[in-house]
Amino acid sequence: MSVFRYFRAGYDGHSNTNAYLLSLLSYYVYTKKDVAGNPSIPGSGNHSNKFRKLFQDLSAEDPFKIRTAFSSATEWAVLSNSKVVIVVFRGTDDDLLPEWKSNIAYQLRTAPKSWGKNIRVHSGFYSTLSGVYQTIRNEVRDRNDGGRIPVYLTGHSRGAALATLCAYRFQKVGGVPVAGAYVFGAPRVGTVQGWRDQYKTNGLWDKTFRWVNYRDPAHKLPDYGDVRPWHQNITNQYAHVGQLNWFSKSGSATYNHSNQDHEPGATILPTDGGYHAMNQYCLRLFNRLSRRSRRSPNNPGYLTKHDVR
Repeated sequence: MSVFRYFRAGYDGHSNTNAYLLSLLSYYVYTKKDVAGNPSIPGSGNHSNKFRKLFQDLSAEDPFKIRTAFSSATEWAVLSNSKVVIVVFRGTDDDLLPEWKSNIAYQLRTAPKSWGKNIRVHSGFYSTLSGVYQTIRNEVRDRNDGGRIPVYLTGHSRGAALATLCAYRFQKVGGVPVAGAYVFGAPRVGTVQGWRDQYKTNGLWDKTFRWVNYRDPAHKLPDYGDVRPWHQNITNQYAHVGQLNWFSKSGSATYNHSNQDHEPGATILPTDGGYHAMNQYCLRLFNRLSRRSRRSPNNPGYLTKHDVR
């Protein structure tokens, strides 16, 4: 069975199937071992092998071309076949604070005029993406058949910020139409004025699905400063974009939450209760899949729990 037979390419709205599969990619792009005993995360070995085992070997009738790249700036991968092109960015390591410590303040820069009027974004995210953007853009344009094949972006933590920024850059100035962005534990990327408005204007708001796991602290960055108490929000320069899908403590989900900044007391702490961990996003999204049994190859036309096990 081809897992990606059930990827809902071009689906107009949020898809639990897409969210789960892209969460796996966002997890696999980390160079670390699977969590023992977690049946929601199949595969073994390094992330390149996992890409091939889950996505390529299970799509033998429509194999994926896969490119992974490593640099001092970030790690990323592009996967493509005749149905879909996917760009995935690696996020931060497990320990959130050390890697972010110099990056969580208010380092803003003005984006090029071609991006739109008065757009200011986080300078660290901008610089990181700029180091790899042209290579990724060229790779995607070589694969999406002049815009015929839908393009999706995904990532976790810092990778989610890069995916969001790249989605905008693709659509606004890169000549690459974006079908969707599924991001997990995403920090804020740009300012309330300019960035948020232009993100809506350029048609990406309803294609961007931002998952937040209960009190994931990255959801509040970078508006927290490197001061105590950690829970004190000392600036409101940044804004989230896209639809917020939020997991409660119990794992129930609220889709397209009415409050983009909803958070029940998230704090920046040395330990965050595990809410930021990507494997927890995978598990919770696996639990959102249907319990239906498949009666035929195309019924239902989306992924179920039985397909993964």
